[in-house]
Amino acid sequence: MTAPISEKRQRISGATTSSGRNLKPRTTPMPPRVEPARDPRVLAVTTPSCQVFDALPQHALAITFQFDAAPDGDTPPRPVHLIGELTEPRVDVDAPSSTASRFDMVHVIPAIPAGVGRVAVTMRVRDVAAGRWHVIAEPERDLAFETSGDTGGSAVVTESAPGVSLGSWAAFVALGTLVGLVLLAIEGETVGLPVATLLRTAVLACVAGLVGAKVYYKAQAAAPSSWWSPGGMCIQGFVLAAVGTLLLGATVTRMPVLLVLDAMSAPLLVGIAVGRIGCFRAGCCVGRLHGGRIALWSSDRYIGARRIPTQLLEGIGALSLAAVAVVMLRWEPGMPAGSLALQSMGTYVLIRQILLPLRALDRRTDWRRPVTASLSATALAAAVGAMLLAAS
Repeated sequence: MTAPISEKRQRISGATTSSGRNLKPRTTPMPPRVEPARDPRVLAVTTPSCQVFDALPQHALAITFQFDAAPDGDTPPRPVHLIGELTEPRVDVDAPSSTASRFDMVHVIPAIPAGVGRVAVTMRVRDVAAGRWHVIAEPERDLAFETSGDTGGSAVVTESAPGVSLGSWAAFVALGTLVGLVLLAIEGETVGLPVATLLRTAVLACVAGLVGAKVYYKAQAAAPSSWWSPGGMCIQGFVLAAVGTLLLGATVTRMPVLLVLDAMSAPLLVGIAVGRIGCFRAGCCVGRLHGGRIALWSSDRYIGARRIPTQLLEGIGALSLAAVAVVMLRWEPGMPAGSLALQSMGTYVLIRQILLPLRALDRRTDWRRPVTASLSATALAAAVGAMLLAAS
């Protein structure tokens, strides 16, 4: 949470936790109580490397504070007093007159689980004057740090943090789509489908899938998101819209629908696996903070620390299922058409439902998880049963 510094000393012991990602500056800074030290390993301004949006009038400042989590026992909520002042304004940015040239606030870092190692918390101050700022952070009564750095366009600063690669999600999704289409051509030729027609239908299905991913996310996400933002998409929406479009296209072009479904199983799973690497690098679909051996250091663009790598675990599961689908399509020619797709997607959805509780995301539709898991398990059982009957 954020609060004026005059209120901090009155109620610091009773402060409640909040992400505090969007801080609103005050214009009456108070000096720190001790002489601040300069240590980039503790306090630094995170300046994005992408400067495409720097000419826009809306600027923000990202301040990253780092510390080590307690090895035993949770680290309690931690208030940090922030003071900032503009030292070198940028004359090439036509900012609104309401932007601030100084701020004074308190940011409360939420409780951090034990054993997650080095923690990097990125705090952002919006609607500030463009230019170079001097910032002081006071995490404790007798401890303060100072740093300097530049602002950036709000659209980029809100996504920038240590451990986050801007553009990685889009890059890996594009790579996954390309790899998936190449594999689809190979799989389609294997089962005797018209490859050119299949690929044209698949490209349309990918476009429909992107729209479906955004619609699905907005329908069930806890926080609102922009229609035009590349972030805020759900793989469930992509799969539903893409597969639906593929089925419609197969019907219109007179391709055998069930055979098309079998051919697309491995390519779809490979595309998901590659895309999940982009999720891990971009800080989306993150796992919970965790101090166990399986945890890897990653960020949700707010808190960077050791987390359960749910994106990579899901990707490994999808890639394993894709390998099985490739083998079965070639060495099990007598299986019923459509059973491979039912088995592959049923198993993938089941794996996904197992991993969802390990994520650090809030959802408005928690009741859907057990329902979806039950349906996917039923689909998997039906597919296996059909294959056994065909083999007997």
